Amino acid sequence: MYGLDENLADGRAFRGLDFDQWHEKIYQIGSDYPFAVEADISRFFYTTYTHSFPWAVLGKKKAKELAKIKKNDTWSDKLDLAIRRCQSSETFGIPVGPDTSRIIAELLMVGVEGHPSLKRHLAQDNAVRLIDDFYIGCNSEDDARKILSDLETALWDFNLQLNEDKSGVKPTKHKHTEIWRYEFDSIKTKHLNSKDERSTILGLLDKALHLSAIEGNELPAVWASRRLLNLNRYEENLSLLLDTFLRLGRDFPSTMKHVSEFIINNREIFHDEKRAKKLRRWIVSSIRSNLPKENDLEVALALFICGVLSISLEKNDFPEFETLPGPVSFALIGLLRQHRLLNFPLGEWNWRPTYKQMGATSPIWLPLYEAVLRGWTSDKSLEKEVTKLPLLNELRKNKVTFLDDGLFKLAQINFARRFYTFKNKKITANRTVKLSTNKYT
Repeated sequence: MYGLDENLADGRAFRGLDFDQWHEKIYQIGSDYPFAVEADISRFFYTTYTHSFPWAVLGKKKAKELAKIKKNDTWSDKLDLAIRRCQSSETFGIPVGPDTSRIIAELLMVGVEGHPSLKRHLAQDNAVRLIDDFYIGCNSEDDARKILSDLETALWDFNLQLNEDKSGVKPTKHKHTEIWRYEFDSIKTKHLNSKDERSTILGLLDKALHLSAIEGNELPAVWASRRLLNLNRYEENLSLLLDTFLRLGRDFPSTMKHVSEFIINNREIFHDEKRAKKLRRWIVSSIRSNLPKENDLEVALALFICGVLSISLEKNDFPEFETLPGPVSFALIGLLRQHRLLNFPLGEWNWRPTYKQMGATSPIWLPLYEAVLRGWTSDKSLEKEVTKLPLLNELRKNKVTFLDDGLFKLAQINFARRFYTFKNKKITANRTVKLSTNKYT
């Protein structure tokens, strides 16, 4: 299900997931078997035990025997070590996002499939897996429950657990794609005239509101926002399109990624003062509603827009300062302050005592490291938290940053393909930049 051929045109190392093939295989299994096991691993990328990679490659018994006699220097052991070095020696979790993580995940999951308790249930025509999602056809409900139990045993042996809410036994006749997805796919969004485009915008908004209410989730709104990105964007429809995106972003936070893409890629429309004021109100509203809920991604995207469009933020734009923003959001807040787009000091959050207590091996390592590296604080105890870790200290000495200042000067962004353009140059990786020594405490 995961294509390994190159996909450089989309800014990816590999072609990646083939959802059409996944659905076709599920339908084929449904035609041959009346029941199926549907299973999902709970927080797979976050809970993966790095020591389990040698288990998957060599077998758990052999890997442990080699470890006992200190012969654990195979390539799978070196992979275990490399992953741990990426995360302050933590043994749980693998990086989320890079294509390499998908390949690493496949190594582990092939080991799970080869576990004796599960392997005997898998055949060429009855099972399919997409990363950590299993779909296994069965001839009876009793067989399916036995397979689900044996799958759980196999996962336990690799320190993994089933997501109980998403795993179970179901008749295959109940497995189908939601009809509304086909409704969205049938809506034409390209090569429209101005009048038809206006009708399409209104139709997609109505469908998003109606279907999200019926389904009880935000997925239809996400699909609608993705379709809206494909429109021609006639000048006479821009205000309506902007209103539609801002409404989706406000009511359905899951659409924020697509809303942000539209705003950034069409920044010229905000030369209009009325639209600029509307956007600023929306950004402040997004920050105020999502920050207390600890919706770090939504807050980070709102802050990111401010950086790209050079929108300054004031103290009263934030709801309160008792709750610290999430790590990514706080790193962006520091970057905004450094670029003089935050008109009050970071100290309003009284962040230093908390960061000192949590330290550089905690989830706040990124803003803590950047604060020391970039001179956002002169607190020596915080500097000590970074310098006492050999890896972070070496990175600091070489002025390696994880925040690209050039992001605030990008030209276009595509979240789906995970790349952005800087004038005519495509940027697909972080780069080290010259750092300011100004203090922003």
